[in-house]
Amino acid sequence: MESIVKEMNVSSNASNIPSTFINGTLNEESIVFENGNEFKIEKLPNNFGISGILTIEHEILLPQLIPKIIVCDLNALILKSRKIFFDHFKFLTSSENLKELELHSTIVCYRNREIVPYEIILDSIPSLRSLQMNCIVRKNITEEFIEKFSETKLEKLSLCELPISFQFEKFLDAMRWESPGLDIHFDFKRSFLMYEKINIFIGKLLVSKECHCYPPFFEAYLQRPNKNIYYFKF
Repeated sequence: MESIVKEMNVSSNASNIPSTFINGTLNEESIVFENGNEFKIEKLPNNFGISGILTIEHEILLPQLIPKIIVCDLNALILKSRKIFFDHFKFLTSSENLKELELHSTIVCYRNREIVPYEIILDSIPSLRSLQMNCIVRKNITEEFIEKFSETKLEKLSLCELPISFQFEKFLDAMRWESPGLDIHFDFKRSFLMYEKINIFIGKLLVSKECHCYPPFFEAYLQRPNKNIYYFKF
């Protein structure tokens, strides 16, 4: 398994022992940690460790941040940046303790700007248990991506910002063969027509004598013309 410790020349001098920071948030100007400490990247030590949860709100400082990290032991990575290069992504998710990943409209891409397929992302994090994705790159939800779930230890999948065109019944039908015990959450935004579709699906599920997979969890924000916004869960 790929080591989470980066190779570098570190002497036995005590001053080279890295500090460990917990639960950081990286923005376009600095990184802020759980204890309230805020650092400009150039002020960080060159041999520190990071653990807990890391939130990336902007990717511009990642090339300067990553070379300073010699131990990356995250248990959750939350990506809110526009994009992240795959080599940076693999480093940040390399810990065997990494259990949760959230992709908030973030595109993972290679250096040539080609988008990394979701199945490759899944394959690169064997320890992953919970995955949340805002599905802005819907073309990446391929058959290969669905088939990959049978090879993972994933326990929860949340698909957010889903459009009305998303065929959730077809997706669930495929998933029941690949990962029937997976806890699936669907999040639809501002689409009143989904209420009827979901109601019909729930009705068919209730009258069915067989249930081949774990029942999904639905969330939606609904708004009729000139009406208030409603929020419902199933």
